[in-house]
Amino acid sequence: MFQWDLVCDREWLISLAKSVFMFGYLLSVLIFGFISDWIGRLPTTVLCFVGTCFSMFLSLLSTSYTMFVILRFFQSFFRAGMTIAGYVLLMEIVSVRHQAEVGIYIQFGWSTGYITLPAIAWFVRDWFWFQLVLSLCFLPCVFAYM
Repeated sequence: MFQWDLVCDREWLISLAKSVFMFGYLLSVLIFGFISDWIGRLPTTVLCFVGTCFSMFLSLLSTSYTMFVILRFFQSFFRAGMTIAGYVLLMEIVSVRHQAEVGIYIQFGWSTGYITLPAIAWFVRDWFWFQLVLSLCFLPCVFAYM
């Protein structure tokens, strides 16, 4: 991360960015359960999908470290909200008989993503292009909401 001079005595800012990202997950878990009860699971999932895409693509335009960290916070905040509300929505739709199987199957996407992420990172070394590739992978999900 030479762009914002995150080396030597400023290297701790890299860990701070990761911590802020995880803090977004924490707040999301506490908030989006209530929001999805209030406005519904599907609207919450769509709202979180839009928020995730918006913050992912805006982070590509980050002109400062602070802007990047704030947008990463919102990425994790909305992404976790989408996951929580979407999972509960799916469990409400599926019959009790198949909930365990569907709960396992839905995790295959996570597994596939974590397995392929290092390969993508190996080929795409610059953070901007890496973030762009990850953001573009998110766009086909738009068709799930149509």
